[in-house]
Amino acid sequence: MIHHYSITCPSYLCAPDDRVGLDGIAGLFQEAAWQHARRLGVAFTEAESPVFWALHRLGLRIHRRPVWGERITITTWPSRIERLFAMREYTIHSGNGENDGDRPSRDDNSGELLVEGSSSWLVLRTRDSRPEPPARHFPEGDLQGEYAIEMPLGRLPTIGDDEAAPLLTGVRWHPVRPSDTDRNAHVNNTRYAQWFTDEVPELFKRALENGAGSDPPLLLLSFTAETRIGQEYAVISHITSSIAEIRVRDPDQTPGEARCACRLQLV
Repeated sequence: MIHHYSITCPSYLCAPDDRVGLDGIAGLFQEAAWQHARRLGVAFTEAESPVFWALHRLGLRIHRRPVWGERITITTWPSRIERLFAMREYTIHSGNGENDGDRPSRDDNSGELLVEGSSSWLVLRTRDSRPEPPARHFPEGDLQGEYAIEMPLGRLPTIGDDEAAPLLTGVRWHPVRPSDTDRNAHVNNTRYAQWFTDEVPELFKRALENGAGSDPPLLLLSFTAETRIGQEYAVISHITSSIAEIRVRDPDQTPGEARCACRLQLV
């Protein structure tokens, strides 16, 4: 089953240049995934189910950012299962979809291709946050098989602790506020994307510039730990290697004890 919905780009998803930002794109994908999971009967949440979905990675190829007031169609479908990861794909096209809901083929999108996306998800047990095989909960018949982005699922380059230590010296630490969290009381993936665009806008800009007139690079968000109210976060980056990380600590911890909660990189 393939799901799509159409929307006129609202101002609150747009950056000062009137185009949808990284957090806005992540939000559009998140809403599409939620709508579709609910239709498939697998919209698990921590409060209502013994298992819940946890986003592991989100990859984006941005051909053109949607513009405020532009009509767009977001399409999503579950493609396959790779080990413990359930894979979900996305596209954003300009123009209207015929009807919200089912679409015979993702190729029916006739407008301009704006954004392609892929994501990997874990099914975690509520009681201990341990992973379970997605196949136990996701009907194999709902997997479409098609995908355009080869999502890297293994280990990727990081900012090592030795490299991070001088970057964390004198860095600005920000409190995690209630407005930063979602219904599960932890920071949502869209807020991480917003923090990155606030603190390292040059990395997002580089992804757009490198894609101008050619195939866009893969902009990859990896989610590695939860962040909750009362903690503090800082953003560090290695712009030369196109990696940025959100480091999180409890108020009584030193900067060196901060752990990586999310990583942004060009692949």
